[in-house]
Amino acid sequence: MALEHSLERITYINNGKKEQLQVADLIWAFYHQNGLYLISKEHHIYVFEINKDKVDSIYEALQKSNPSIYTGALKGHRIGLRSLPNTRDYGGMQTTDGRFILPKKLIRSGELHKASKEDKKTLLNEYDLKTIVDLRSEAERLLQPDPIMLPVMHYDDTARELSELDLLQHDLKAKGITGTLFEAKELMEKLYEDLVVSKQGINCYKKLFRILLDHEEGAFLWHCTQGKDRTGIGAMLILSALGVSKEDIYKDYEQSSLYLKGQKEDLLLKCEKHPEWKEGVDAWCEAKKKYLDIAYENIKDAYGSVDRYLKEALELSQEDITTLQDRLLV
Repeated sequence: MALEHSLERITYINNGKKEQLQVADLIWAFYHQNGLYLISKEHHIYVFEINKDKVDSIYEALQKSNPSIYTGALKGHRIGLRSLPNTRDYGGMQTTDGRFILPKKLIRSGELHKASKEDKKTLLNEYDLKTIVDLRSEAERLLQPDPIMLPVMHYDDTARELSELDLLQHDLKAKGITGTLFEAKELMEKLYEDLVVSKQGINCYKKLFRILLDHEEGAFLWHCTQGKDRTGIGAMLILSALGVSKEDIYKDYEQSSLYLKGQKEDLLLKCEKHPEWKEGVDAWCEAKKKYLDIAYENIKDAYGSVDRYLKEALELSQEDITTLQDRLLV
């Protein structure tokens, strides 16, 4: 389809016939693989071939006519929040059947207690945040409670109890910390096994999906401390249910290493007199492919596939999965 645009409407030729699309009826515009995708309020998709260098000017024209239209797609990359380095929006991530996750619907994050006033305002007003699920332990929540952001619904959903690994986040001088650093690799590998096959892990992610199924409007955010491990497994399971490829799930998971780079560098600076700790810091801070491999392997050993895990361990019906796909995909 060939495209020309004005401030109020888009006129295009479809199979030799001139048609018009009202810009006021659009909710989202994004660029993907040499095409401009326009999504209507009814979730109809219109695709126009354009040159990438024209995208910004088209976004500007669309926003002049419809200030509420969302432009662009983060596709799992971080939201531009100053105080929250690993808070990400899945809008624009594509599924294997060609659909896309809607923007401002699914947000993964690390700890929220450091959220600035401006970042909380962004989440509430720009992202219409409606639900927060906290995957941390009770001890972590008491030590660093989430901010109150009314009218957001808040749920506690513990993925694991307080661990020696949590000492690394708060106090490198704590008793026993040296042993924890030397055992960090083994502790992390065991964590990824427990998160998917332990009773507590299964109950946690079962509850996460139940809350997501009850959530209908606005953004849904789940988080832990770093936003890497407990949150990462939650992301892997949600993206799997939506039909995102395993390859893209791995790419998304490994991005946490980039966004947590500053945290890792701070820890290494504190450990500069103990170079023997570097390997442990690396094991704890990095989103390593091997860790997600362990989760997938344990799911396969116990249930045969992620699909069966979702249905048997997390007790999701096909109707539940279809409901999530219909609600979150376009």
